Parts: sequence; structure tokens; C-alpha cells
Amino acid sequence: VAGKMPAALLQGLAPLAALPALAAALSGRARRPRPRPAALRRAGRGFGAALTPPKRQRRRSLARMQPERLRERLRTDHGSLWPAVERVVLGKAATCPEEMVRARFTALRYKDPLFMARTECGDGFFRKEAARLKMWEETLGLVPKTNAMTTPWENVKDVDELEVVKAEGLKVLYKIHCGAAGYLYEEGIFKEHPQLGYVFSISDLQVSQWEDSSARKPTEASLAGDTLALGGT
Repeated sequence: VAGKMPAALLQGLAPLAALPALAAALSGRARRPRPRPAALRRAGRGFGAALTPPKRQRRRSLARMQPERLRERLRTDHGSLWPAVERVVLGKAATCPEEMVRARFTALRYKDPLFMARTECGDGFFRKEAARLKMWEETLGLVPKTNAMTTPWENVKDVDELEVVKAEGLKVLYKIHCGAAGYLYEEGIFKEHPQLGYVFSISDLQVSQWEDSSARKPTEASLAGDTLALGGT
């Protein structure tokens, strides 16, 4: 249609066509380029994409497991003792230290750091449950480690079998087998607890050694104060 209009008429309409843009500018509604996100600005300058912090895994809990699945695993790991172990992992008091050893083994298998932290006690660094919880979350691989130090004890996140060597009074001797990685041997000392029955005493632990399945060389640990001292034999 515009091609059929006289040139003079088209020139007269030109100012009208500019009115919407002029009105938008006067009212502050003129379209402006959107600011680029910080990540895109950094990428444009050659710094690559923005770093995304690692996601924290959902904390696991034995109490949230399906009952039948839990019982099946307990029967396999603990034989005829499974009803007593089930009672402890679900929050009831242990009637003897061996029951707590077995319950803690099940917590290791299913990577329940809160159960591990609550069923032990200690001095210094180990006095606070929050500190013990953080330690177990890192040991079980549920959160990134705060330091680069690695120890054989980290293999307990992949447990295979529990062997109770001897249980006498408040002392339990046991091995936690971790497949090809070897096994952890400990002579655990337990203390009576008003709600949980018995808890593992970190500060009273005297013998804790890791034996590599290939070299069969034990690595001894001394939990003196707040320091974990490692040494090969």
C-alpha cells in the first residue's frame, strides 16, 4: 500500500512512525540490553564456566531403611544374633558391648555417619558429636575431605565382613574385613550409657591396626589426644 502513496504523504507520516519509540524513551521504558550473568561475563573474558560447589549427599540413616531389606542384611551379617542387632540399630539400648560392635558394623556398611557419631565418646576433639559426625562423613566419602591426607582406615567405607574374635566385659576384639584392601583389627573398649546401653570409647582405644591383604603388614594407630599417628611395621 505504501508504494501507491504519494511521496509527500509518506514524508508526512514518517514523524508519526517514530512516536512510539519517542514515547517509550520519554517514559523510561526504552529497551536496554540485559546484563549478562557473571558466569557468562567470566567465560567471555576467557575464565571458563563458573565453579559449582560439590553437592552434599543426603545423609543416610538406618532408621529410614525398608524393614525387610534391613532384616535380610542383618541375618546375613549376624546370623542368629540379628534380632538383637536390629533393636540397637533402630535406637534401643544395647545389652552388651558386642551388640553395639555389630550395630556399628551395620552402620558402616550402610554409611550412616550419625549412628557412628552418636554411639561413641571421646576426649578433646572427639568430645563433640558434631566433630565426630564430620569425621565420619569424610571417612565414609559422603562429603569432600578437608585435607589431602589418606589413611588405610578410609577403606572402612567398603566393609565386607565382621569377625568378633573375643568379647569379655567392656572389651571386644574384632576384625572388620574390607575385601582386597585388608582388614581393621581393634580391641575396643566400651562405656556404659544411660540411653544407648554401651558406647565405643575412642580415647580408651589402645590397639587399632590395619593389615593389608597383600603385604600382610599391619599399620598401627595411636589415638593419643587428638592426633592419629600412623606407622608401618
